Formats: sequence, structure tokens, C-alpha cells
Amino acid sequence: MIFDSEYEVEEWVDSLYSDMVPYLANNINIGYATPDQKVVKSLENHLPCRVDFNEVNIQIHSEKGKEDGKVIYKI
Repeated sequence: MIFDSEYEVEEWVDSLYSDMVPYLANNINIGYATPDQKVVKSLENHLPCRVDFNEVNIQIHSEKGKEDGKVIYKI
């Protein structure tokens, strides 16, 4: 899904965070892939702030690739 506005992206990223917390808190590697670069950029910006607040250390890696001929952004 590709979002039209930053507001939609922020709402989506906020909803993703609660799904990721149990994995982040237990040092389990997780990933997310999307065709929307805005989502990855938002996650890159917001995850460190949120996990610092919860005293969880993370490393973030992102990349751009292709799957089935479509550009996919991974974090």
C-alpha cells in the first residue's frame, strides 16, 4: 500500500509500533517491507525515539530492492 499523505503514514507507523514492541523488547530481529518509501523513512525517524523512551537498544538497517519487478523498501 502506498499512502497519499504524511498523516496516513504517521497513523500507520503508530499502529505498527505496538506490533513491534514485544519483539524489540526481547532483542528479536524483525523486519518490515513496503513499496512506500515514506513508511520506511518514518520508521527510521520514530523507532529510535520510541525505544529510547522504553530503554530498548536497537539497530536500524534499511535497503531498497526489487521483488517481482517492483521497488520494495525494507527496514
